[in-house]
Amino acid sequence: PGVKKVIPGRIYASDSRGFEIKVTRETQTGLKLVAKSDGSVQEVFLVVDKPDRARVREEITHLADEWAK
Repeated sequence: PGVKKVIPGRIYASDSRGFEIKVTRETQTGLKLVAKSDGSVQEVFLVVDKPDRARVREEITHLADEWAK
């Protein structure tokens, strides 16, 4: 809820292992995330209205913590 659009960004090769996703910064239109998985890193942009950004950020952090278990 609150996310209007998901825009995949660039994918990079990396030596990362496992899965991790985190919000890296706020943009003019929403939030920028970085998703890491085995051997790659991808930027993900979320279009989110300003009033919803803090809640969406908290939800992503909560879900990332759950996935890390």
